[in-house]
Amino acid sequence: MKSAIHIIPDTANNLIIPSVIALFSDGRYVVGNDALYYETNNHNSMIIKNIKRMVGFRESYVFNDKEFTIPLLISLIIKSVHRNAEEFLGRMINKILISIPADYGHKETEVIKESVKLCSLQIQRIIQESSIAPLSYSQIQQNKNGDLIINIDLGGGTLDLALVSIEDGVYEIIQSLGDKNFGCVDYDYILCDYVINEMQNKYKMNHLLRNDSLIYSKILYQAERAKIMFNNMDFVNFNIDYADNTTGNISNYEVIITRKMFSEITDSLNKKIKEMMIKLKEKSTKYKKYYSGKLSCILLTGQGTKIFLIREIIDDVFKGVKIIDQYQENAVVRGLALQSGIMTGVNRENLLLDLNNIQIEVLCRRIVNDYSLVDNIDCDLICFSNEDSKMYYSLIEREETKPTKKTVFFKFELNYDENFEIVLYEKSLNSYKRTIFYSISLNPWKDIIYRMNIGVDASNNIELHIWDDKENQIFHKNVFICS
Repeated sequence: MKSAIHIIPDTANNLIIPSVIALFSDGRYVVGNDALYYETNNHNSMIIKNIKRMVGFRESYVFNDKEFTIPLLISLIIKSVHRNAEEFLGRMINKILISIPADYGHKETEVIKESVKLCSLQIQRIIQESSIAPLSYSQIQQNKNGDLIINIDLGGGTLDLALVSIEDGVYEIIQSLGDKNFGCVDYDYILCDYVINEMQNKYKMNHLLRNDSLIYSKILYQAERAKIMFNNMDFVNFNIDYADNTTGNISNYEVIITRKMFSEITDSLNKKIKEMMIKLKEKSTKYKKYYSGKLSCILLTGQGTKIFLIREIIDDVFKGVKIIDQYQENAVVRGLALQSGIMTGVNRENLLLDLNNIQIEVLCRRIVNDYSLVDNIDCDLICFSNEDSKMYYSLIEREETKPTKKTVFFKFELNYDENFEIVLYEKSLNSYKRTIFYSISLNPWKDIIYRMNIGVDASNNIELHIWDDKENQIFHKNVFICS
């Protein structure tokens, strides 16, 4: 028996609620579909869109001399959805499941945690969007044991992909890829800029259109609609009325964009998506050695996968593979609903085995192999020194199934007795950039071998323990707790 899912609409009965906020000078704000109206109809408001991209990148916005931090803005969206859900159900809700882009790290997730804290809600679990969406597949068709499926989630601001194995209702995430700075809104921006340039060249307007925020918003709105209209139309007419503030005259400007022009304009975006799909396809070929099934389907999620160019790229990369788009607009929400059923015992048919998305490394002087540490098993011994440290050693690997745990041994090669700071770093998913994750201050003894246990559970709780050679625990810390 399939689990029953009911998606709660907003007050206007919309099932899709965009992450958009409109701030007004009198202190009011609206979110979601109501906020979209003011984007093209009100000069006295600030419209904030694609806020997921700003997480970990931007600290705040300023409007009417008031600062709005990113956690505060996200909390306004959560509060609106939370209030609407309570009114619909007629009861209190105090727990929440959160989905995040695949390449969100510790810094970004901390922002989400702070946002939820402002709403006085308790996080039950934080899950990658590309991992949770495939659960909705169980609502579509009966899977065969060993099936491999690929989820392609092109949302407004982010792109996430996942390779998933299905066996007896267990959904195991094998590989996930993501780019929090790439989404279908990039198609809107690149098309909008092209149209503005064409209008300015055609009508000799210099930079008037680009400098008028309301006109720009109207053209951007047309670009958002156009990218989907190209699915069934050979061309789209962009039409805008422009009022000259000096003369008061109203002029009409138009530019026609063909389907072929749209494909050429967005070529760089299409190549980027294709590269990520090819990378995931190569992984699926590799994992066929370990999983009995074949690549059975491509699951499309997110508004961006409606763009005809995405279908063409999929057909080119995954020739002959079935495409499923039944829950294209709400697969992530359905997946979260199914996961809540799993966690509460209502859904006993499925289980999600997600990947750890955080890679933690430690900076050290050198690594040596030592057979004497654990029953003559070859183990790495991390050596710390007060000389310059130049090596990074991985404590927690990305793409390991959660929960995951690792035991490492270390010693200190110090020239003099002093406090020593062990620095843990988080390594970025899409670059070699490292940021400080946590620091451990110890007063170590030379010639003592210490043992460290570090683990990540299913809820992304990261726990550290350190023992000395007498098995005395000298350090214990929950570094990152989703609660």
